[in-house]
Amino acid sequence: MQCIVWYSLLKQEAKARIDRFLESLEQQESFPHGIKVKDGSRTWIGDQMKFSFKVKKGIAWATIFGTMSVADKSVVISAEIPWAVRQMVREDKIQAVITEKTNELLS
Repeated sequence: MQCIVWYSLLKQEAKARIDRFLESLEQQESFPHGIKVKDGSRTWIGDQMKFSFKVKKGIAWATIFGTMSVADKSVVISAEIPWAVRQMVREDKIQAVITEKTNELLS
């Protein structure tokens, strides 16, 4: 899955907002569809962040891996959405929520 989000902030501000947002994900009690997030990890190498986190719904767990590449005016989010996660929530819904939340974050 891939999302591209355009923004008008300075690149460093965009990266800082993304970092704070991802850090806060584990603090949330739950997400739509009863999904919980834990064991997040992120590493910046230049303007690219590698990330991973576990998602849980009921007794099912899956790990999502991906990258965020921050350019001067856009962010490209690429993620491998495991089959088990796509059974909980359709991939197009995941993509729409990620795009919407990233747009809000960077506006």
